[in-house]
Amino acid sequence: MKTTLLFLSLVISASLFAQNVNIPDANFKARLVINSSINTNGDTEIQVSEATAFVGSIFCNWCEISNLTGIEAFTSVTDLQFRGNQLTDLDISSNTALTYFDCRDNLLTSLDLSANTALTSLLCLDNQITSLDVSANTALSGLFCDGNQITSLDVSGNTALTSLTCSNNLLSSLDVSANTALSGLECNSNQLTSLNLSAANALNYLNCSFNNLTSLDVSQFENLSNLDCYNNQITYLDVSQNEGLVFLSCTNNELDTLIMPEASQNFRELEASNNNLTHLEMTNYALIAWIGAENNQLNSVDLSGSTVEFLVSFNNNLITEINLDGSDLTYLLLENNQLSFLDLSGLSNLSFFSTIGNPDLGCIKINQDQLENNPVGPDSDSWTVDATTNYALECSNVSLNQANQNVCKLYPNPAHEQLHISGIDPKTKLTVYDFTGKALIEKPLKDDSQINISILEPGIYLLTIEGIGTKIFRKK
Repeated sequence: MKTTLLFLSLVISASLFAQNVNIPDANFKARLVINSSINTNGDTEIQVSEATAFVGSIFCNWCEISNLTGIEAFTSVTDLQFRGNQLTDLDISSNTALTYFDCRDNLLTSLDLSANTALTSLLCLDNQITSLDVSANTALSGLFCDGNQITSLDVSGNTALTSLTCSNNLLSSLDVSANTALSGLECNSNQLTSLNLSAANALNYLNCSFNNLTSLDVSQFENLSNLDCYNNQITYLDVSQNEGLVFLSCTNNELDTLIMPEASQNFRELEASNNNLTHLEMTNYALIAWIGAENNQLNSVDLSGSTVEFLVSFNNNLITEINLDGSDLTYLLLENNQLSFLDLSGLSNLSFFSTIGNPDLGCIKINQDQLENNPVGPDSDSWTVDATTNYALECSNVSLNQANQNVCKLYPNPAHEQLHISGIDPKTKLTVYDFTGKALIEKPLKDDSQINISILEPGIYLLTIEGIGTKIFRKK
């Protein structure tokens, strides 16, 4: 009788031992044991019954876990998060109830998801995965696989996808034409030469920057609000049908044509520098915050009817004239262009601008408040112009250089006592103004005239020579 009892005791002990889940990674086990929702009896082990009964989420982010053995016992778990560990492989084939899986920032080279058909969100960013098969995961709505070494990605069967990010991989092509529910796509920093978006009509956000694309058709995307195609080889871009567009970055392409919407109540920011654009038209826009189009070949810019709130930057172009009526700019950069006239009188909040490198720009029109308001104004270091450019309350649209070549010569300049004027029309009239607009000297001139300016205090004055409709302004 005693022998029988001893045998039964040994059987019971062995049975109890067999019910514990084998979890060899101490860090993983410690995280499970301290979770009272999992370790319901509060001991130092996780029983199989506890694991299979658990429905919910397991969070083990940044826990220095290198072995996930034991996870197979959690057959009803719906959410697994193992971000920032040291996993080189894992097996989640028994976790068939899984809907959310986050294994970011590990050392995984492969990932088998064939049994996880309920999965709706997969985050496997920043691993070393070379191939990813999601054909069995037809319920996926979010796929985030950035920062791997994936060379091809087939999402044709993932028709529930609304968000796809596959940036920083080795993809040479991507086809999302079957993903009609897709609203956000980030495929930047790959090696894409082709991108098929043909039926992804719900697209709202697209980032395909840093690829090798030569063309991009976004005409069908009525809801597109953000487009970033920075750093490709695109030559033609038409966003005229994207009336909901808010942000466009197409810098560092080979664009010679950019067609913007005729009018927009939504658009706020354009970045189009480093292209081959010769013309830019953005008319009747309600409120633009930012326009950057430096290093192009722009000779024509039409912003009529549009309000620009913050910055216009058109350095290094061929612009001869620009209309900023109605704008409320803070920053204006027009360096190295071919301006002959510039009207800033309507820009009450302009705190910084530069027109350095416009040799034909003889006069910039300003208003009385700008003239008197220091440090913002002509005397401020934040307003920078060429030495041959002056400010005036009234300007003609004839440049100083053009007027000098066609009408007269002024010398010396600067002058101290006598200013000589030659080559003028016999009917010419000269007027010298101060910056308040007050006329200080008025006199008719004849050919090879000179005027006495010694009566003037040292300073800068506006000299107007009127003859056959010509006005000249010169710093003195």
